[in-house]
Amino acid sequence: MPNQNCRISRYAAVAALVFLLGIFVPGLMGLDGFDGGFALAVGSGFLCMIAIVTALVYASLARAQDKLMRSDQLLAHWTYSDAEQKIFAAEETVRDTNDKKMIFGMVAFFALLAGLGFWILDPENGIFVLYVMLGLIALIGVVAFLTATANSRRLHKPAAAAWISRSGAYANGQMHSWTLVGGALLQANYVETEQYPMLKLEYLGGNTEYTARIPVPDGKAEEAKTVINELQKQIKK
Repeated sequence: MPNQNCRISRYAAVAALVFLLGIFVPGLMGLDGFDGGFALAVGSGFLCMIAIVTALVYASLARAQDKLMRSDQLLAHWTYSDAEQKIFAAEETVRDTNDKKMIFGMVAFFALLAGLGFWILDPENGIFVLYVMLGLIALIGVVAFLTATANSRRLHKPAAAAWISRSGAYANGQMHSWTLVGGALLQANYVETEQYPMLKLEYLGGNTEYTARIPVPDGKAEEAKTVINELQKQIKK
């Protein structure tokens, strides 16, 4: 399977380098800090840190995916029919889009609040901080839209499959790992919905909580319950 996490990590590393150079642009251009140089440097530094963290996280996921694909101790390897995949993709696309809208709304609110705060406290120079925050909101909005679109395309791809082990799972084009730094498997449950049964795995990855929803193909219910029993053994009480 192609490792998309590796590609994302490389893109994030390139972005980190670009934003790192952006920190020094005001000095190289002779742009005074009170004429927008400070805001540009701070904004570039903030985005550089985000890009570095993104590159490191996806590099770790890429290694975890490669390890999973080479493992000879998989708990399950499932494939899905086109009909099964379409049902899951439609539902998961709606859920993913709603989640991203909520996150974008929260980030935009606090970024705008910070920008307005600087502007109110220092109208002359704070306006540049407000401009940076508005630009950041626009950038995050574009990223959220592109990510949601990419996820939708990924979910609707035919010939979907899932690989599940004790250390992680790769399903519907996405890698889930609970053995990275700060990671842990929190919950593992077999859930039956109106459309299909699924494995619902809640885990920590890099101190952030995630939920993996893995649909169970027709005729694999008993195997899925066995997988859950194995995964529950590693959950710390």
